[in-house]
Amino acid sequence: MKEISRKLRDKRGYEFPQLLHNELYDLMVQYEISTKDAETYIHHFTQIIISYLEKNDCYKTLEIYLGEWRKEEEKTFFDIGRKLDFIIKKISYLEKAEISSYSIIDIDAQIRKESLYKVHHFTTFISEFPVA
Repeated sequence: MKEISRKLRDKRGYEFPQLLHNELYDLMVQYEISTKDAETYIHHFTQIIISYLEKNDCYKTLEIYLGEWRKEEEKTFFDIGRKLDFIIKKISYLEKAEISSYSIIDIDAQIRKESLYKVHHFTTFISEFPVA
C-alpha cells in the first residue's frame, strides 16, 4: 500500500480514482483474489482513502469531485446529443412522408383563434336574450 501511495501522491485528482482502482486491482490480482471480492475491496478501500483525503487534502478532493462531475456532464451531453439526433431523424422522416408537424406556438395560435371565435359567438348569442 505504501508503494501505491508513493505512485499516486503526485497524480492529479481528476485521474486519481481510476489510477487508484487500477493499482488496487493489480494488487488484488497478485494476491489471487476473485474479481467479485476484489471489486468489493477496491470500492471500500477507495471510499476510505477519499474520506481520508477529504480531511487532509482538500484540493485533491476537489479535483476528484470535479473530475467525477466532468464525467457525468460528458455522459449527459452525449445522451442529449443522441436524443437530438433521434428527433432530427424522426422530423426528417415526417417531412419525407409529407406529414405536417406543428410547433407548440402553431398549436397555441390555433387554439386562441378558435377560442376567440367561440367567445365572440357566445357573447353575441347571450346578448340576444333580454335581461330581466
